[in-house]
Amino acid sequence: MEIQCMVVDDEEMSLTIISRFIEKTSNLKLKYQYQDAIDAIQTLQKDDKIDLLFLDIEMPEMNGIELLQSLQEKTSDLQIILTTSQIEYAVEAFEYDVADYLVKPIKYPRFLKSIQKIQENFQKVQETTLKENNGNALNSLFIKADGKITKVNLSDILYIESLADYVIVKTKENKLIAHTTLKGLVETLAPSNKFYRIHRSYIINVEHVSSIEDSSVKIDENILPLGRSYKKDLYEKLNVL
Repeated sequence: MEIQCMVVDDEEMSLTIISRFIEKTSNLKLKYQYQDAIDAIQTLQKDDKIDLLFLDIEMPEMNGIELLQSLQEKTSDLQIILTTSQIEYAVEAFEYDVADYLVKPIKYPRFLKSIQKIQENFQKVQETTLKENNGNALNSLFIKADGKITKVNLSDILYIESLADYVIVKTKENKLIAHTTLKGLVETLAPSNKFYRIHRSYIINVEHVSSIEDSSVKIDENILPLGRSYKKDLYEKLNVL
């Protein structure tokens, strides 16, 4: 998942440092940067695809706390990291359910620690959504990718590939990258009886299997590896004669 970021800080040096940190960090994309909170709030009211807001507290005209108050009606999907040189603002700021608090001057290792927390938060949201879907008659998934939530019918999924802390959901038309784990998806998809794990990195939809060879499975035009430890179980589930 690529996290879309906005930075709001009236200090040009701080704005530059945070923007550079974002640009050098994988899976982060700097979409907007402002030195004025009023300009930022106007953009946030128009663009609902911002995932992460870096917000300075001490600003003229409208400070960070006032901006937070104006965001109370905004979707809870927006994660917020506050930045300030005054630690005493921390208690008041966390009343607004911010994700983290960075004290200036901000160092890159501390910045990365905050980003890890943000990624964990997004993963929890994804897993909660999957569990809620699983509680009903599961026939689709809602996947947050590319700055939006996309509904994917299970019948359209060809296979799912693990990529570290992410998964790639492949259909004939799309390739969506979501911040979740393959293990969690195995449990979520199990009741459908259509999705089986064939490798430590792959889950397949058996409805799209065209052939199986000794160490591979063909789905559409894709050749996927068949792990030795998964082969027997797959054959049993498919009732191979």
